[in-house]
Amino acid sequence: MSSRNTLADDDTYVPSLPSGQTDNTELSTLEEELLLLATNFLLYVALLIILYFVCQNYFPWTVEGIVNAPFSSHSQHKEQEQEQHKHKHNAQSGVKTGNLLFQDSDDDDNEEEDDDVEGENKPFVKPLEVGGGERRKSFVPMSLNHTPSIDSTSTTDHTPLQTDTPTVVFKRLLLCSAGLIVTFVTWGLLQERMLTRRYPRLTGDYFEYTYFLVFTNRLWSLIFSTVLMHRQKRFKWPSGVLIQDLSYSAVSNMLSSWCQYEALKYVTFPAQTLFKSFKILPVMLMGKFLRNQTYPLYEYVVSLVVGMGLTFFLSSSEDINFDNNNLGGQATKAGVVLLLLFLVFDSFTGQWQSRMFQRHKELTVVEMLFANNLFSTVLSLITLIHEGDLAPALDFVETHSEIHFHFFFFSVCSTVGQLLIFYTIRQFGAVVFAIIMTVRVLVSIVASSIIYDHPMTAVGLMGLVMVMSAVGYRTARKARGSQLLKFKILEDERK
Repeated sequence: MSSRNTLADDDTYVPSLPSGQTDNTELSTLEEELLLLATNFLLYVALLIILYFVCQNYFPWTVEGIVNAPFSSHSQHKEQEQEQHKHKHNAQSGVKTGNLLFQDSDDDDNEEEDDDVEGENKPFVKPLEVGGGERRKSFVPMSLNHTPSIDSTSTTDHTPLQTDTPTVVFKRLLLCSAGLIVTFVTWGLLQERMLTRRYPRLTGDYFEYTYFLVFTNRLWSLIFSTVLMHRQKRFKWPSGVLIQDLSYSAVSNMLSSWCQYEALKYVTFPAQTLFKSFKILPVMLMGKFLRNQTYPLYEYVVSLVVGMGLTFFLSSSEDINFDNNNLGGQATKAGVVLLLLFLVFDSFTGQWQSRMFQRHKELTVVEMLFANNLFSTVLSLITLIHEGDLAPALDFVETHSEIHFHFFFFSVCSTVGQLLIFYTIRQFGAVVFAIIMTVRVLVSIVASSIIYDHPMTAVGLMGLVMVMSAVGYRTARKARGSQLLKFKILEDERK
């Protein structure tokens, strides 16, 4: 891929125009990005069609939904029968068990609420199976492989697992909060450093191979999910699940990551981070389209306020003039369009995964995570080879030793972040998690603005306040009537 950069005195990535074009035709930058996205999308469609026919001939149970598939273990069928018997028994006694419908979601990029992990209506949240096949109700966001976003707040009324003394609970909460904030703030700062600054600083080259970043991230996550699969002894094909259904969310998840990373070439990290809070609206639209969900009026009001706040923030901080088609000096319009596409793909990912969990009660979060990472790793590698970027990306990494450190800690933060998300939601619930991630967003924006010198005007600050206030109100509404923390009252304390 040819370089699209121009030199900048402040070391900031500045996309350049094709030769012979002026600043009034910066739409060509957007067209270039959309053409690349469309080309890769068609490539994935072709690959999935080929995969379908291969599986149809050699592994028919993966495309025909056969319940007693050859790769499905006897223990898995036995567990399924026990689960069905348990559901039947509890239905008679009026007890709700198994997978729960939540009215919250969560996460950053992983925060799908109610329907998705992002703030919809009643998202389907799966219990996380922990070791030895034993099921614990460990509530996790439905959109896997994401960084949590503030607007997806899985704030359901489920009961957290914390029942220790207040001192122990608060210490654990402090550690989880610090871990999540430090991990995801570091993850975001490294993302901005790798994609918007030179190697070496001021005099070097930009790292432009966005798909390589997606590939390495998914590869680490694949290793992580493989370890979980091995620990739980679940290397069996999930009974009745179609391979094409698993592939859809993997493709949309990978494309959402690419759009998110690529947008940083045109907008600042604070804008990208804040933009994710607008995910509420596309998540609701996807929920309505895919699962016929309905949402309360305040959800639409919150999305409207968030949209207005983003408009103020972007128009002042990103130099966008929404009254005409002229773009800022960094082709900001391309960044905005890429972020909108990110919201669409990311919303589809969470909603589709929720739909899969509803249709296939035996499908676990770990199995979905493994399948998602496997598809994404293979497809992103094929994309790098198809575009001719694999060799240049490897050469860049080999030549610039500084980026080794950044790649390593970027992947570590992503993996550790996933663990902290699972643990925090299981221990404290989705509402507490959503509050922590809201604080994380503010810290990320402040840290990025200070470290990378992103100015913020009074209008931009007003937009930021509007967005955070709307998200905070939404979280408070979802938390209404629920107990955020549970304590164990000792006998001597009662006296």
